[in-house]
Amino acid sequence: MNNYKGCFIKVPSKTCIECGKTKPITEFYRQAYTGHVGNQCKTCINVKRSVQRHKAKHGKFISKEKRRCMVDNIDYTLKDWEDAMLHFGGVCPFCGVREGRAKKERFDRDHVLAVSRGGKTIRNNVIPCCPKCNRGRGNKDWKEWFRQQSTWSQEREDKVEKWINQ
Repeated sequence: MNNYKGCFIKVPSKTCIECGKTKPITEFYRQAYTGHVGNQCKTCINVKRSVQRHKAKHGKFISKEKRRCMVDNIDYTLKDWEDAMLHFGGVCPFCGVREGRAKKERFDRDHVLAVSRGGKTIRNNVIPCCPKCNRGRGNKDWKEWFRQQSTWSQEREDKVEKWINQ
């Protein structure tokens, strides 16, 4: 409810079936012909579209990991990537920038625990990260590095922890 000079205005809201968050009805797309409000919020739909649009990048990532780790079976799927993108709402967990459509603005698959430090390419060790943060962090411990950044917040740190510990 919004309070405008003592008046209460009830803003219609809906719960997204994908992320489970209750959002204002304006955060949902309407169907073109019927005008009905969809069941998934704009953020979730846009993240899913982005994942599908950049499906080839995922294939290149897996191929590179197979060469790099010298293993044949990497247990990391496109669905894992989609879940990570949805968990972080399509934004970089470190700086909060949204993924862009340009090639240089696409998110990297960042290992929380770097491969050079024994990290594996598994669901809870790979997060979406903007190229600037991924390159800036290198193979440093993510918590130590993140706490030195001007964009650090306890909320973002907790969100990364939640992804790692699921």
